[in-house]
Amino acid sequence: MARLAGGYVASNSLNEADAINELTRAAMTRPDPDEKEIDRVIRDGLANGKAQPVHFEQKRPLTEMF
Repeated sequence: MARLAGGYVASNSLNEADAINELTRAAMTRPDPDEKEIDRVIRDGLANGKAQPVHFEQKRPLTEMF
Protein backbone atom coordinates (compact mmCIF):
# COMPACT_ATOMS: atom_id res chain seq x y z
CA MET A 1 0.00 0.00 0.00
CA ALA A 2 2.90 2.35 0.69
CA ARG A 3 4.21 1.88 -2.84
CA LEU A 4 0.80 2.73 -4.30
CA ALA A 5 0.50 5.72 -1.98
CA GLY A 6 3.92 6.87 -3.19
CA GLY A 7 2.60 6.92 -6.74
CA TYR A 8 -0.27 9.14 -5.65
CA VAL A 9 2.12 11.38 -3.72
CA ALA A 10 4.28 11.76 -6.84
CA SER A 11 1.30 12.93 -8.86
CA ASN A 12 0.22 15.38 -6.13
CA SER A 13 -2.99 13.42 -5.57
CA LEU A 14 -2.10 12.57 -1.97
CA ASN A 15 -0.23 14.40 0.78
CA GLU A 16 2.85 12.45 1.89
CA ALA A 17 2.45 13.25 5.60
CA ASP A 18 -1.18 12.13 5.49
CA ALA A 19 -0.18 8.92 3.73
CA ILE A 20 2.51 8.17 6.32
CA ASN A 21 0.11 8.83 9.19
CA GLU A 22 -2.65 6.64 7.76
CA LEU A 23 -0.33 3.78 6.81
CA THR A 24 1.34 3.90 10.22
CA ARG A 25 -2.01 3.93 12.02
CA ALA A 26 -3.15 0.89 10.05
CA ALA A 27 0.12 -1.00 10.55
CA MET A 28 0.10 -0.38 14.30
CA THR A 29 -3.09 -2.45 14.61
CA ARG A 30 -1.14 -5.60 13.73
CA PRO A 31 -0.15 -7.97 16.54
CA ASP A 32 3.19 -7.00 18.11
CA PRO A 33 3.92 -4.00 15.86
CA ASP A 34 7.56 -2.99 15.43
CA GLU A 35 7.54 0.81 15.02
CA LYS A 36 11.03 0.98 13.47
CA GLU A 37 10.23 -1.72 10.93
CA ILE A 38 6.88 -0.14 10.11
CA ASP A 39 8.54 3.22 9.54
CA ARG A 40 11.23 1.66 7.32
CA VAL A 41 8.76 -0.31 5.21
CA ILE A 42 6.46 2.69 4.73
CA ARG A 43 9.28 5.05 3.76
CA ASP A 44 10.83 2.50 1.39
CA GLY A 45 7.45 1.83 -0.21
CA LEU A 46 6.73 5.53 -0.63
CA ALA A 47 10.15 6.11 -2.18
CA ASN A 48 9.64 3.25 -4.67
CA GLY A 49 6.14 4.40 -5.50
CA LYS A 50 7.22 7.99 -6.10
CA ALA A 51 9.32 6.70 -8.99
CA GLN A 52 6.07 5.68 -10.74
CA PRO A 53 3.45 8.43 -10.41
CA VAL A 54 -0.18 7.32 -10.53
CA HIS A 55 -2.48 9.65 -12.44
CA PHE A 56 -6.25 9.67 -12.39
CA GLU A 57 -7.90 9.64 -15.76
CA GLN A 58 -11.35 10.95 -16.44
CA LYS A 59 -13.84 8.19 -17.10
CA ARG A 60 -15.14 8.18 -20.65
CA PRO A 61 -18.85 8.80 -21.11
CA LEU A 62 -20.87 5.62 -21.56
CA THR A 63 -21.86 6.66 -25.08
CA GLU A 64 -18.20 6.68 -26.13
CA MET A 65 -17.57 3.17 -24.84
CA PHE A 66 -19.65 1.43 -27.52
